[in-house]
Amino acid sequence: MDSLFSLAGAIAGAFENKRIRKANTRNRGVIYYKPTQIYNFIEPKIYNKNLVCSGDSHELRSELITSVCAAATNAGIPVVILHKGDQVLDNMLQHMYANHPQLIRAGVGPGTRCFDPLFQLPYDRIGKIIVDTADDKYRLTSNAEAYIQAVVEFRKASNKRVSVKALFDCPHTNLPALLGKARNNQVITQAVFQDLQTRMAQGQGEANGVRSYLQELYDECYSLLPTDKNEYNQSVNLFNELYRKDSVVLLDIVTDGNNLLLRILAEEFKVLIRRGVPFYLILDDIAINDDNYLKNICTINANGFNYGIYGNDVYSLCGADDSFFSSVLGNSKKWFVFHHSSGHSAEKWSGAFSTYRRIQQTTTYGSGHTGHIGLFSSGMVSNRSTSYTDKQEAVIPAEEISRLTARGGIVYSADEREISIVDKFLQI
Repeated sequence: MDSLFSLAGAIAGAFENKRIRKANTRNRGVIYYKPTQIYNFIEPKIYNKNLVCSGDSHELRSELITSVCAAATNAGIPVVILHKGDQVLDNMLQHMYANHPQLIRAGVGPGTRCFDPLFQLPYDRIGKIIVDTADDKYRLTSNAEAYIQAVVEFRKASNKRVSVKALFDCPHTNLPALLGKARNNQVITQAVFQDLQTRMAQGQGEANGVRSYLQELYDECYSLLPTDKNEYNQSVNLFNELYRKDSVVLLDIVTDGNNLLLRILAEEFKVLIRRGVPFYLILDDIAINDDNYLKNICTINANGFNYGIYGNDVYSLCGADDSFFSSVLGNSKKWFVFHHSSGHSAEKWSGAFSTYRRIQQTTTYGSGHTGHIGLFSSGMVSNRSTSYTDKQEAVIPAEEISRLTARGGIVYSADEREISIVDKFLQI
């Protein structure tokens, strides 16, 4: 008889275990996908969403970026990508666009075009951009803005190019004499001379600070700058390129320590956003902090502007700032998480995926003396009791992130509130 009770208990236990497993699977809410290509997780209108991709699967990140670029350009949305010598991404984009003129490669390397962050900027903005992006150490004020603007307008009136190198090479100490010479030679009118002279005199005391700023900017941009007239004629200008509806600008900034360069780019992005120019910004393994103003860009919510943040470790790119990291994730509609070498960052991502209610079953067994069971006599009978507890567990444990394969990943879609695990993304 005991064996009958044991068999019935085992069957009941098996059904109960199955029920609990189903409940836990339902509560966890994770969908497992068979091997598939990463672009199957890219909606046609992904350019309307902020996106985060973190993990040290370099090739996968590049495949994702190219898929996002294709979606954007197919919809007529220009893309600008800031990177640091990412040859893998460069090769993939060249292969995908097959030297189509809509791919504009700028920076360092064969076949790339030059870039000067001040060339062809609106003349009335250069002074403001320099003052707004200068460190406190330069102590530049509105007087410096007036001075720079006068220098810029003087070059413009003299039919000379305005560029980083030209402003750096400008003989600031001899400007008053050069200004007088230009008036005497009727290059500029008396009225223009008086206006420029007044503004130069207003900011003359900050000329050394302006020159120091231009020295640092010139050093940061040295490897990107044009060297002759022909290169200037072919150099990249973000304002021109992002007004084109199908362009992808791949700009090599060399290092994310080039803070002045990044600040100027951030200011240009803000101008474009204020003008309502739609574009998609991709930061490829670029640190995001207050020093380079990209932190401010990643808090902008504007119609037509969205961004993607990609990197080996996005938590580290956010300066290991828990609050900012949470803000970035909260502002993003799609997360792609690949293998992480850092256990600490894996823990942060695990926390971002939150927890679920896991049901735990505990069964205890015992025996007791009963005397009789129906017509049968028994001295001892076994008994079984089951209890249930709820426990909050990580939907995606940090260990699971650390154990992801080189082409495995986790995708979170905020709109569908869906977490997907793909053991292997097939190569494109």
